[in-house]
Amino acid sequence: MKRNIVVEICGPNLLKTKENWEYNGSKGNIIRVTGYKANKLSEREKITIEKRLKYLVLNKSVELRKIHRVNENILECDVYVNGLNVSEYFPDFGD
Repeated sequence: MKRNIVVEICGPNLLKTKENWEYNGSKGNIIRVTGYKANKLSEREKITIEKRLKYLVLNKSVELRKIHRVNENILECDVYVNGLNVSEYFPDFGD
């Protein structure tokens, strides 16, 4: 899939991109980063991850790989920045 620029961090695993993605007839600009669990985090952990994500991907070009599914117009996929899977920055929260 093509590269896209992240314009907003919407949650501990949600990113908003500058351009829409398109996949199997669906499209949107929200991506759920796969590879770590964000739904069972404490508020403190969520804030920590969001701060790290801002540093890692905000206003940067990311590559969307290994699409898992589209759920409610959110593309769930592996996200790479500078050739590294973003989820590898969060080993304590792995799937």
